[in-house]
Amino acid sequence: MDVYEVLRERLDACPPGAPQSETMYKILRLLFSPEEAEISCHLKFTLQSVSELAARTGWDESRLEKVLEGLADRGVIRGVTRENKPTRYSLLPIVPGFMEFTLMRRDRVADYDELARLWHRWTQEAYSVPTPLFRIVPVQEAVPVSTGFLPYQQVYEAISQADYISVTTCACRASARNCDHPLHNCINLGHIAKYLVDRGLARQIERDEALQILQQAEETGLVHSFNNYEQTLSICNCCSCCCSNLQSVKDLARPNTVANSSYEVSFDHTQCIGCLLCTENRCPMGAISPYQDIVAVDLQRCIGCGLCTTVCPSDALAMRPREYAPDIPKDGKELMKILLEQTGRTERFHKINNE
Repeated sequence: MDVYEVLRERLDACPPGAPQSETMYKILRLLFSPEEAEISCHLKFTLQSVSELAARTGWDESRLEKVLEGLADRGVIRGVTRENKPTRYSLLPIVPGFMEFTLMRRDRVADYDELARLWHRWTQEAYSVPTPLFRIVPVQEAVPVSTGFLPYQQVYEAISQADYISVTTCACRASARNCDHPLHNCINLGHIAKYLVDRGLARQIERDEALQILQQAEETGLVHSFNNYEQTLSICNCCSCCCSNLQSVKDLARPNTVANSSYEVSFDHTQCIGCLLCTENRCPMGAISPYQDIVAVDLQRCIGCGLCTTVCPSDALAMRPREYAPDIPKDGKELMKILLEQTGRTERFHKINNE
């Protein structure tokens, strides 16, 4: 069997998977040499040391380590060093994982522009998960304190609690290129942030700069989205013209059932003055439209980002808790377990990790 097909099958065991497609084959051939693909076919989704991989592949350890380090520095695999122990390596999921990582540094990919085009095409063709990998979080100023905002639902709280913060390139905007919004505004927190900085894929920043990035995102109408579990590690600032997550739900009749926050907009038509500011590039889902002398709000399309409320001068728009808020997994392991069960990949995933 072709080594790239073997690697694709291996990557397909982890949600969202890597279904057969010419686009995925082109991506793999662009990112992996035949030699690198062969080595990667021995990686698992759990970490292994160079000595363990040398025993599996028959390769000399020094030669193997050089290849693995090159792959990790390009964001194609994960290479983790902890407490002065030898670095260990593993495969990454496609998303979130090496799609984003490989688009963080233009200078580390042979043909960055082609890779960006291929990743964008792949998200349109094959990216699909039954439980969202990311969740919408409303602009913090839009939500009244009295609603009992939980810590993992607060944008600024996530920043204040982080012990390490980094910023890097937005993979969706780098690949789609459908707008002029800022390109370098994807924020990572904690151990993920430090990993990306250590690998030269991101830049460490202080809290003040992170808050400035978030405020700029809010002012320009970008949607905050977190990883879909309680511990916040990633904060994306998304536009519906480029973001694969928002694009995947924008054309559905009920996008709020896929990527909604725990809040939704309420509209008091008696307070609306018909200024139409909320219709001017604020709602990413087109949930607000001009109607007679005021506006109309389609709650079926509201994802709860809160961007409309921050420009409303008459307080006709406000955020309120949803009656049926989505459940949020406790951590990444719980989310992965849910996705494996939903996609029928549990047995394949554990078989690879138990080799």
